[in-house]
Amino acid sequence: MPDVGQLRAFCQEPIPVALGPVELGGCRAWLHQAVGGTGVLMVGAIGFEGLGTYRAWRDLGARLARAGMPTLRLTLPGTCDAPEPDGLPDLVPRWLDAIDAASDWMRHALGLDEVVPCGLHFGALLVAHAAARAGGVGRLALLAPPISGRQFLKAQQMRARMAGFPTTSGPEPIETPALHLHRAAAHDIESMSLLKLCAAPARRMLLLEPIGTSVAGAMTKALTAQDAELKVGTFEGYDALMNDAHTSKRPDAAWRQVVDWLGENAPGPCKPVRPLRLTPSPPKEELHGAGWIERSIRIPTTQGVSLAGVHTGPADGVPGGLAVVVLNVGANPNAGYGRGGTQLARRLAMRGVWSLRFDFTGIGESDGEEDVDVARLYDPARVAETRAVLDWLCSMGHQRFVLVGVCSGAFQAMQAGLSDQRVEGLVLANQFFYGNWHGGGLGGWQRRRQAHASRTLRQADDSTTPAMAGRQAPATLPSRQLLQIGLQAALRLEGLPVKAGRLAGLGTPRRRFRALAAKNVRTQVLVSKDDDAFAVLKTHFGPGVQSLGGIEGVKLLVKSDLDHALGTATGQHALLEAVEHLLCTLRYKPGADTARGLAP
Repeated sequence: MPDVGQLRAFCQEPIPVALGPVELGGCRAWLHQAVGGTGVLMVGAIGFEGLGTYRAWRDLGARLARAGMPTLRLTLPGTCDAPEPDGLPDLVPRWLDAIDAASDWMRHALGLDEVVPCGLHFGALLVAHAAARAGGVGRLALLAPPISGRQFLKAQQMRARMAGFPTTSGPEPIETPALHLHRAAAHDIESMSLLKLCAAPARRMLLLEPIGTSVAGAMTKALTAQDAELKVGTFEGYDALMNDAHTSKRPDAAWRQVVDWLGENAPGPCKPVRPLRLTPSPPKEELHGAGWIERSIRIPTTQGVSLAGVHTGPADGVPGGLAVVVLNVGANPNAGYGRGGTQLARRLAMRGVWSLRFDFTGIGESDGEEDVDVARLYDPARVAETRAVLDWLCSMGHQRFVLVGVCSGAFQAMQAGLSDQRVEGLVLANQFFYGNWHGGGLGGWQRRRQAHASRTLRQADDSTTPAMAGRQAPATLPSRQLLQIGLQAALRLEGLPVKAGRLAGLGTPRRRFRALAAKNVRTQVLVSKDDDAFAVLKTHFGPGVQSLGGIEGVKLLVKSDLDHALGTATGQHALLEAVEHLLCTLRYKPGADTARGLAP
């Protein structure tokens, strides 16, 4: 956390930017500093929606700050980079307490007269319950809230099934690739409802709901006797927002509505600087856990922008020697699907290994305002950003590097391994492309698939509201086989051949693996037997992919029942196992340092 002088100097800048992160009693948050007496506490979506909307939610925080409202984006306990492990039974009470603590911190540390909670999707349901529990607040913004926690959990499991992932039910914990919940926590979520609040959450409320839903009608009826004012608007651009991170689009019209409503009574950005009243123990940029410590950092690049990253290591260690670099999975922030990036880094730290997970430009907390589409994910020029990360790690005392990537992250890791002599090992998981990206048709197919999925989920969600009682949720969902057929058709549009029902012509992996071997780079290839990435390998290395394992320095690991992004617990364990195996292999290189705690 910068000192008071730094904050005051920053407040005089014409365009506020994110100052974060800050650590609030174990919770990580991102502060968009501004000058004004009204602040906004943002609680975003979690699960699938949290991944896809991350960048757009960050953009709203910046817009609010530019309008003169100090804004804090809260990371909920047990999500993203929060210090708690997965599967805690008391998550809901922790979430509500974190919202209360963040609001109190904003009032006292920033000297604010008013803090307005603003929630997106499940975050909106949470802030409504937190406000009602506190006896109500002055104002509250609810953006596309589910009417109940039961509806939210139903949508999470539907999304997982639509993508071909198994989901759990009954007494077992609820797990999807994007969200892991203890059964007790899921029960608490199921009991939440906007229609069963203990009190009116606010005197004045803004509700933006997607077209075709009926949350407003149900809430209006519930609030009639509570003397609360509810302003209802249409959430324009909701379907385009609720997509995978690389196809999600910012809802500019909806964000303008939010900024205008929240700024009605907020002082403008030209108000004289307010004195800051920092707490006796100012928030820190470091987080500590059982056996690990991590620090959020900014890495400059030659392009004049900075990359956001998290440097993680053993609690009693000093940076140096070998470091593992974890790249983005698609356009998702570096915490990854199901917190996979966060969990991998902390588990390695407990084994004595330093790591850094970072966001490419335009992703997560890194600079860059451009939309990151599929073509950008596979842009070979991004290797310059990976080099900048390695340069920073060298300045911290690290000399040897292992790169870990899933899907597009594997593509970028391979690019760096082929071009940077400092890379000694690669772990490439479910890599789909090996050559240059061919745009157009495939990206269009993905966008259409996501739009269809979003509409299906919204219709299914709305069937649980009182106004939609009696309507049945769609019974037919796209199967994995139908998605595969659509993918093959999109590839044909691109002029890429599809051989024997499988995908072909996606680069030259044999030549690339041999080039890595010639550079003495050790490579672990992890692939799910049911994934399209395995089909790609079979077109180049034969039905059993045996010839890939015959290339010097390459080890192939084929696993069953892994999700593509390795977000489930099974997928995360398989990735950790692959990284550990590679580290043990590198341990015995002549003259190399060793990684503590790793058995050969």
